Amino acid sequence: MPPHSGPVLVDTNVIFECHRTDSWRALTSGYRLETTEDCVAETQAGKQNRERRTEVDETRLRQALSAVHSVSDRLHEAYTEAWHRRAMNELVVELGP
Repeated sequence: MPPHSGPVLVDTNVIFECHRTDSWRALTSGYRLETTEDCVAETQAGKQNRERRTEVDETRLRQALSAVHSVSDRLHEAYTEAWHRRAMNELVVELGP
């Protein structure tokens, strides 16, 4: 199978885990990584509560990414609504009718 040549979308959890395990450079050297502005912002929130090795420098993060996409308010609201609807459906299944 040929290696993946398209972009790879990463979320905040991937970014943190790669920094925690010192594998960020390996990932960025092999793939074109993309994320959203929200994920970049999440990497900067709560810094005072994180171990030093999981801190993410925003400037270096942005330099390593091929693209950082903005998410429209409309799309963000649609996602949030769908997430809540799914969570409620799972709750109903779990608790029963």
